Amino acid sequence: MLRKFWVRRGAKMLDRLRPGWENAIVVESLDMDNICDCVLGQLYGSYCEGLGALGLNGRYGCTYGFNIFPTRDSKIESTMEKLTTLWVAEINKRRN
Repeated sequence: MLRKFWVRRGAKMLDRLRPGWENAIVVESLDMDNICDCVLGQLYGSYCEGLGALGLNGRYGCTYGFNIFPTRDSKIESTMEKLTTLWVAEINKRRN
């Protein structure tokens, strides 16, 4: 289940480690299902590079809203779209 607090937790981590990160994201091309167009991809070049820069492994990427926990009964594509929507909302809130 997606939770807004995962995204907020990830945003707070970025606030600490990369202040102003929200201004570097192009929300029109943000796609959490794409390793180069996701939040970490846009900030660090790729999802994996971003995890490394933040000192996270793939499992912890989920607990910071950078990815999702796979489940048998969820459709990955629609779930990633929801995750993208949560990040866009968080970024827009920070920009206003």
